[in-house]
Amino acid sequence: MACEPKNGTDQTLAGIHPASMRPPPVACESVAEEVRAHGLADLAKLQQQIDRAKRTLWVLTAAARREPARIEAMIAEIGQLEHAQRDLFTRNIEAMIAERCAACRAGKPTSQDGTPLAGQQP
Repeated sequence: MACEPKNGTDQTLAGIHPASMRPPPVACESVAEEVRAHGLADLAKLQQQIDRAKRTLWVLTAAARREPARIEAMIAEIGQLEHAQRDLFTRNIEAMIAERCAACRAGKPTSQDGTPLAGQQP
């Protein structure tokens, strides 16, 4: 999905690209990068929970007296966490696509602290 440059100005990075291969405007890339960073942090936190649950499962299965009910519960928890991770990944992709050009459409191609983005005139 391409961003339409604000007021007809070209905000793309320098370089020779056919129109279909032109990189998105710098403003859009910055917003998308912020959304991506938040999404990756959430995914990392969920991955840590999955890793902890798998370590717990390892301990439960290695025990001298196995408790089938706890093992099954841990397997179910891991499945739920992995499902949540897949859903979160999908939502993050959708959010990144939605936000990619939101700054251009809203006419606000600035970073979160209000400074003009690279390639923008002050």
